[in-house]
Amino acid sequence: MTALVEPFPTITIDRTRQLAHFPEGRPLVESVGDYLRKTETAVAGRPVAGAITAIVPVYNTDPSMLHVALDSLLAQIWRPAYILVIDDGSDRPDTQAYLAAIADSPLIHVLRNPRNLSLGPTMNRALDACPTPFALKLDSDDVAHPGLVAAYCDHLDARPTPDVLGCQFTAFGESHFTTRHPSRVTRNHVVRSPGYWFMNHTGVLLNRDSLQAVGGYRAMRGLPEDYDLWIRMMRAGYYRFVNLDQSLVAYRDSPAALHRNFRRGIGRLRLMAAKASARLLPPF
Repeated sequence: MTALVEPFPTITIDRTRQLAHFPEGRPLVESVGDYLRKTETAVAGRPVAGAITAIVPVYNTDPSMLHVALDSLLAQIWRPAYILVIDDGSDRPDTQAYLAAIADSPLIHVLRNPRNLSLGPTMNRALDACPTPFALKLDSDDVAHPGLVAAYCDHLDARPTPDVLGCQFTAFGESHFTTRHPSRVTRNHVVRSPGYWFMNHTGVLLNRDSLQAVGGYRAMRGLPEDYDLWIRMMRAGYYRFVNLDQSLVAYRDSPAALHRNFRRGIGRLRLMAAKASARLLPPF
């Protein structure tokens, strides 16, 4: 197994603070081209995880936060074969300027939706463009541990192929906690878990064939797209859901994240109906 030699999340938070002000004295959008050219040289000798594409969906993300998220993917011990940034119709000028500045880099591929489509259709479009069997989804304001991709590669090499492979995350910002999701998700976890949270969506590794076999994500209003997808996959027989015990993502609990959580709260009544559907799952 690849050794995760760096402490986490301390090193990630320090890196976040450093890059949030990068580069000193120059606007980020004016300097990101130089940064990417230097990074291209730095990563040239690193091993590549040929089965994994990293997908980063973006909608009006603060450029400094997006930069930190992308830097964390470029700093992987085993780097993903591709990094795909998909913009869901951002209309924030500095986000648009940052995406334009990175669009010509061979390290990052940028796709743009013609308008805001919401997360589900955006992820489906990214999965359609994904050239590898697995896709690592990272939120655009979160940070990956340098060993995230390596840890997933170790698991894929040693065990049966999962349908969904996740890890724990450690929150920073507005709150501080680490998730403790089960190593293997069973029917009992799905039916009895409080709320819907048995697997993190940020940092998750998705088996593209398994997702697309059930039609991928759906455009949901009030109900989290990830929970809806997990239940539909399990009901179709794709129930190999695994969580690593390690915390390998720093989750930025920011006002934007709180807004996402508030929107999720609107769907509680619909969630109750989804829970009833989960009880129809066969044992696994």
